[in-house]
Amino acid sequence: MFFFTRKSMPRLAVIGLILIAAFLHDEAALSQDQSKKNKRARVSPDSLAAAAHELELIRHWSLGFQQYRNKQFAAATRYFWKVVAIDTMSLPAAANNHETTAAPHRKYPQVFDFLGHSYFQLNEPDSAKLVYELGIAALPEETNLRRNLAYLLTAREQLDRAVVEYQQIRELGAATEDDFRRMANLYVRLNQYDKAIAAYEKILALSPDDAETRKTLAALYKATGKADAAIENMEKALAQNPNDSRLLFELGRARFNLQEYEKAVALLSRFHALVPDDLVALEFLGEAQSRLNRHSEALQIFGQIIAARPQEKKVLVKISDSYRALGDYAAARRFANKALAVDHSYGAAYLTLGRIYQDCADQCAAKKGKTEFDDKLVYELAYFQYEKALQDAETRAEARQQLNFLAASIPQKEDRFMNKGKDKAAGPCYQWIY
Repeated sequence: MFFFTRKSMPRLAVIGLILIAAFLHDEAALSQDQSKKNKRARVSPDSLAAAAHELELIRHWSLGFQQYRNKQFAAATRYFWKVVAIDTMSLPAAANNHETTAAPHRKYPQVFDFLGHSYFQLNEPDSAKLVYELGIAALPEETNLRRNLAYLLTAREQLDRAVVEYQQIRELGAATEDDFRRMANLYVRLNQYDKAIAAYEKILALSPDDAETRKTLAALYKATGKADAAIENMEKALAQNPNDSRLLFELGRARFNLQEYEKAVALLSRFHALVPDDLVALEFLGEAQSRLNRHSEALQIFGQIIAARPQEKKVLVKISDSYRALGDYAAARRFANKALAVDHSYGAAYLTLGRIYQDCADQCAAKKGKTEFDDKLVYELAYFQYEKALQDAETRAEARQQLNFLAASIPQKEDRFMNKGKDKAAGPCYQWIY
């Protein structure tokens, strides 16, 4: 029989506390087990379906990617099309617990890129184009899909549509230097030069040291009649590559056309040092020297051309003109006749012969301070040459102008009456003629 004593009381208190703690622990465990059972009971069929959908999506993507990596592109397309069909999950509802959910999104947006590339590898561009169009419809801000579509459109000569895709890329703020370059090339092919110029200017803003783009831009400015802008860009490109022979020639010719002959001579001389056998450049160089009244230098240059091409009638006439300018009328006539030996109907040679006689008569009459019958006879020789130049359509207008000018200077009826029997000019001025 157990009796409570004062000494046993503390031990009883400890035992009581232990029993209470054990009871509370059992209650908590029972409550936790019941909570787990309740949670399992609350899992909805929709959640299970979503999980199954997710697993199916991952499986198709994994299988498709594996086939793609192994270059089994036909097999890859079957799995990727499954991904396209079922990858339309929705984002969770917003944190503010509104009823609406966010717009559908895709777990694997890159599937369109892989699928399109698979068809590209299978040489099925029509299918690739369809994929990229579907991808853009689903993901309008996916710029890589737009690039791929633009590439296919360009290959199929659908240039306007390709431009639209590049414009969309630019509006999305994702345009690269290559995008601007392709856009510029498309504008050139569409003959939209002003838009091409703007695109090339954008490229140069990104890569100011791109000399090839500067040359292309210069050519476009030239094609649109903007000579100053063309020359500015050629000068900048030449500064980057001083020995670019093509630039030296184009810039020299541009300076020539602007009648900046000193600059033309400097540039064309540099070109000639690099490409000594280019006869076209030599002709420009010789003509520039001639227009600067450096006729001896011009003759030396034209002589190099004739040494290579003795039958070059145009250059033979230029040599004749240079001798005429130097006052060597006999040599001038000799080279004009050489041009006529090449082509007896060459109007430019007849014009040159007319000028030779006309210049000689002008000079002789000026020395005497009056025009005499001898001078008129030489003017008549010039007149005859201009008449022959009328037969060539290219020189007809100028020949007619010269004939009108000389009509009053050739012998008239009264002149012939006063100088009967004289048909050749006399005097030291005209000894070279006969």
